[in-house]
Amino acid sequence: MTITIKEKLALEEMRRSFDLNDNSSDVLDQKASSILGNSSVIIGIFMTLHIALITTPKTTLYWMGILLLLGTYLVLVILCASAFWPTNYRRPIQINWETISTEILSTSAKNVNQRLISSYINCINYNKEKNNQKATRIKIASFLMFAIICILGIISIVPNK
Repeated sequence: MTITIKEKLALEEMRRSFDLNDNSSDVLDQKASSILGNSSVIIGIFMTLHIALITTPKTTLYWMGILLLLGTYLVLVILCASAFWPTNYRRPIQINWETISTEILSTSAKNVNQRLISSYINCINYNKEKNNQKATRIKIASFLMFAIICILGIISIVPNK
């Protein structure tokens, strides 16, 4: 029994959705990398300039700001790094000969199509949740990058002793 045009279209739409969801993981990795890189450069430049320009003793408020800055940066690094941690994404079918032989080659086209559509739906939903978790970490890291910039601004105007 052959599959209908509607079934072919449904499978193709699932493939497109799966690919989009799969690609969004790479985009999220790039965002995490940008946030981490940019915040590292900002803090590096700030710390280098402040250490080089310290000519007078600084207040306790200044050093507390530095500690807050470094603590915030540490949390940002952990969040961005966790976005890079290996995640177990699901695929619609296992890539091995036994699975292909039993689930595709020895089954009717209609059953294969239905099984693949169902498998794509399950994988898309599972992988989407993984990407949502990653996106949440990246959103928090973005907020922390803004907080770091604000802390740097405040530290810069703290008066000397």
